[in-house]
Amino acid sequence: MAKNGKDDSTGFLVIVGIIVLLILLPLIPIIFGIITIINWFKLRKKEKEYPNKTATDFWLNTQEKEHFKEMSDNIPIAYRNVQNAKQAGLDEDLPRNQDGSFSNRRNRGKEINSIINENQSYIDNNLWRIKLLESKPIDDWQNMRKIYANFKASSYTILIWFFAFYITFSQYFKKPLLSLSEIYSHYVYGTTTYISLKDEWPNKLLTTLGITAVITLIGYFLMKYVGKYMFANKYPKPQKVTKHNIDEFSKPLNAV
Repeated sequence: MAKNGKDDSTGFLVIVGIIVLLILLPLIPIIFGIITIINWFKLRKKEKEYPNKTATDFWLNTQEKEHFKEMSDNIPIAYRNVQNAKQAGLDEDLPRNQDGSFSNRRNRGKEINSIINENQSYIDNNLWRIKLLESKPIDDWQNMRKIYANFKASSYTILIWFFAFYITFSQYFKKPLLSLSEIYSHYVYGTTTYISLKDEWPNKLLTTLGITAVITLIGYFLMKYVGKYMFANKYPKPQKVTKHNIDEFSKPLNAV
């Protein structure tokens, strides 16, 4: 009796698993279809921003280039001013506070601290900005590559899902179309008389759904990798911005 109870529980769990997977099964291509549409609109928007498919598409615009040049010139000057002011304070043997800064008890100390604070403030406020501009072309390129790869992955995954399901299903069911029809009739109309289905068909169906899910997941991540490779061939990766190459490229006027 205990064995029969265990078999009944196992059979019940198998049936519940199949029902859940059958409910989720049609949602997989629908979900990936929605994701594909969203990624398509994102990609279309990005393609308008980068219309020429060259490294110049991702380059700094005129205003950004001017800011970069200004900060490239001024940040080293600010660093030198800070170092020179600190050295001047040491050379003049100005009194110092416990934290190492110069005391404001003398006018010269106030003057030195003013120079240090003003220049250090400029460095703190602009160093992160110039680093952002340095990497902006590459960051924009990588962002578009991600969108492109996601679009390719989600669109091809729909095909992978159908292909994987049909091929796997055909391995377990000799007459796949008839078997699918009978499975549908069983769960929708409660049909219990079959032409194609055999006694072990619930387990075979569960195995088919599991294998399909695994293949689909692997296919999705594989297509993301392939999509990144395809994008790199379509859109050349830009360089990191420096003082030496900043004027080698100009962002196209037709870019958004």
